[in-house]
Amino acid sequence: MNAAIYSTLIGVLGGGLLGLLTFQFRTITGGLNRISNQLTDQGERLARVEAITQNNGERLARVEATAQNNGERLGRIEATVRDQGERLGRIEATVRDQGERLARIENKLDNNPPAEAA
Repeated sequence: MNAAIYSTLIGVLGGGLLGLLTFQFRTITGGLNRISNQLTDQGERLARVEAITQNNGERLARVEATAQNNGERLGRIEATVRDQGERLGRIEATVRDQGERLARIENKLDNNPPAEAA
């Protein structure tokens, strides 16, 4: 009888162990499925972030191009302002010279008044 009891115990324990392993396998499989779903969700979120990052990169490139264009335009404006400053300096010198000439003419007129017509 001992052999029958042992074989029954082994059968029951074996069945229980097999049931327990099946339960654990299903638990592990469910956990792996959840992890897989989470990874898929994270992959989708990462794809959206990458799309946003690419869009931001394109926008940054446009901003950089605009900034470079503005820098070039500013350089041309500075050159124009410099040229206008030089022209203004020449005009000021001309006005000063004309003022000196007018002063000499006035001085000559004051010292030698023209004879009045009779």
